[in-house]
Amino acid sequence: MHFIKLSVLAAGLLTSVAAMAATPILDEHFDAPGFQNTLLLPDSWSDNWMHTDYYTINNYNGWSFGSSAYVASDGVSNSGILLNETGTGKASKLITGLTVGQSYTLNFDLWGDNAFASPYGLKVDIAGTSKSWLKLVYAPGYYNGAGTQQSLSFIAASSSTELVFTQKTPFGGGSPIIDNVQISAVPEPASYALMLGGLALLGARARKQRRGNIVA
Repeated sequence: MHFIKLSVLAAGLLTSVAAMAATPILDEHFDAPGFQNTLLLPDSWSDNWMHTDYYTINNYNGWSFGSSAYVASDGVSNSGILLNETGTGKASKLITGLTVGQSYTLNFDLWGDNAFASPYGLKVDIAGTSKSWLKLVYAPGYYNGAGTQQSLSFIAASSSTELVFTQKTPFGGGSPIIDNVQISAVPEPASYALMLGGLALLGARARKQRRGNIVA
């Protein structure tokens, strides 16, 4: 009976820690039709999607966009945000529900538009932490790394903070496209210690029970 209780406790600890790591504060895929406005450039491509439609964009779902931001779509069900290299290619959103002092990880997909062999730059700012990327646009299907996940870690200084994506292309050329933006809490070491302690207790109990069975 004690073994069963310990098993339940260990399973509960594992579930709690996994849930903490898996539940995102933000989970945006830009697929909602509210982001799309007027079709601007159909049947083009990016180095991630062979067919890429470009639309003008609406501020939607708490996001604000600069005048040179657009929706990029694969023409089926996936959309991202293009931050054009000319003008104010910018996307921002106020992130709420943060825990002060908690560590978080921002993840997102990044690739380039249809300006083959051109550079594109992107800068991300959140909670006083910044990171920049500089990449080249590749022909569709040529570069397997297109659309790969990028990440940035930060510590919340308040319960809310502004997340800002800004194009930083050094000169005319490509534009960054972002998608699948997620922010998730990083489990504290104390949570892992609690889980490991429970598992150690479970293991000790199991060994004791095995010795008892051998003696009997």
